[in-house]
Amino acid sequence: MNKTYRTLFATIARAIEVNAERVMEVNKQNNDEKSYQTAETMRADYATLYDNLSTDAYQPTKADFARLLIGCSIVVTQLAAKIKKDQEVLNAYKTDTIPKLQRVVNAETDEDREKLITELFTISQEKPESND
Repeated sequence: MNKTYRTLFATIARAIEVNAERVMEVNKQNNDEKSYQTAETMRADYATLYDNLSTDAYQPTKADFARLLIGCSIVVTQLAAKIKKDQEVLNAYKTDTIPKLQRVVNAETDEDREKLITELFTISQEKPESND
């Protein structure tokens, strides 16, 4: 295995180790001891894998590659969710914020501009009525 893949795999292992640490914190807050222990084991496994991959002489085992497969799948899922969220933000800028700003900039008078600012950039704090 060349250094590029060794570095990539070590990065994946570190990312999953950190992710497992976050999961441990959530499970601790929720008093979920069993899930906490599972996340703790996962964190330890990926920390060991990271340490091992940081040594050029170490040859990963089949179990290591299985952990990397799981870790890579987790990273891909997280990246896809982030990309989706970023795309939603981008679309909101394109379809909402930029057109509103353009309308304000294009207002012919200061009075029109002030009316648009109030109309376009005020968010109602009222909650919709429930049908319950």
